[in-house]
Amino acid sequence: MTQSAVKALGRRIKALRQAHGITQSQLAEACGYDPITVSRFERGEYAPGIEALEAIGARLGVSLDAFFQVTPDEPSPAELRHQICDAIYDIQSPKTLDAILKSVRKLTAK
Repeated sequence: MTQSAVKALGRRIKALRQAHGITQSQLAEACGYDPITVSRFERGEYAPGIEALEAIGARLGVSLDAFFQVTPDEPSPAELRHQICDAIYDIQSPKTLDAILKSVRKLTAK
């Protein structure tokens, strides 16, 4: 695998992990790796083997082909929705939630 392919794979692993709202440490623990190993995968320092990709995919709920799909540099709408939902669930203040809801309604009222 070329170095640029390894880096692209690393970016894809990171994007999928972030879309699922988990940390490198959480992913590493779920897959039986040290956190530094996941970090090295994501930075493209070395490529994970098929077994590692299967373990990562199992934790993220994706198949092997998800790691090799061409994706834009920007997150997809589905990934953004997931991140927004995760952030919203952490908010406990009704006042803050109401302000967010009003902002969303204003942005989508076009």
